[in-house]
This record gives sequence, C-alpha cells and structure tokens, in this order.
Amino acid sequence: MSASVHISTPPWFNRLVEEEAQLNDKITKLKGFLRAEPGPSHLKLNDIEHRDLLEQLQAMKSYLHILQRRIARLGATFSLKA
Repeated sequence: MSASVHISTPPWFNRLVEEEAQLNDKITKLKGFLRAEPGPSHLKLNDIEHRDLLEQLQAMKSYLHILQRRIARLGATFSLKA
C-alpha cells in the first residue's frame, strides 16, 4: 500500500502560482475593458491603440499558458507518491 508524500513547495513555486493568478486577473480586466461600452469613464481608443491592446492581450494569454504548463509540470514534483 503506498502513501502520498507531500513535499512543501518552495517560495519560488508559490511566486509562480501567484504570478499566474495576477496575470489571469489582468487578462480578465483587459478583456472587460475592451468589451465595455464607451462611456464617460471609458477611454476613447483610436484604431492603433485598440490593435495594440488586442496584441497585448494575446501576448498575456500566451504567457499565461506557459505559466500554467510550468505550474502543472513542476507542481507534480511536489506531490510525490511514496
């Protein structure tokens, strides 16, 4: 019968997880901003700004996917079977 051994996660891994959460939040906010109806508090974007923000969103999503892959792969090493 095997028992699970949980190795405590190092501080750098915890920072990686926190970075992923923060980036996910920023992506959600940027998507909301880009979808929002123009109003008094909404910045009127010209076409160039709008395209740059869309490109920024894509870069952020790519980075998020990389972080998520690393977390999944590295996280497995901190939850070993004995």
